[in-house]
Amino acid sequence: MLQRHEHLSAADAAWLRMDAPANRMIITALLTFDGRLDPIAFEHTLHRLAELPLFKARVVPTRNPFGLPELEDDPRFDLRAHVHHVALPSDPPPACDARSVW
Repeated sequence: MLQRHEHLSAADAAWLRMDAPANRMIITALLTFDGRLDPIAFEHTLHRLAELPLFKARVVPTRNPFGLPELEDDPRFDLRAHVHHVALPSDPPPACDARSVW
């Protein structure tokens, strides 16, 4: 839980103002593993990460048009809305091109 409203950094605020469909302000991760993953242990790890205050915060505008936006706790935060498990086949299809996920 955030102790108080925290301001975004100037760099993050600038990126947020540039946010557009072709230039998203998002955090993305792709994790690959050498073997099978224990889904319960991995989910436990994700929930521990989600307990970090910054991961459960949302951006709120400031009333000052020259001020930096602030972060506040998101009481409706749901990790399941942000993390998706997708298993890909081990071999790419034979007609694979540059536009595919491979």
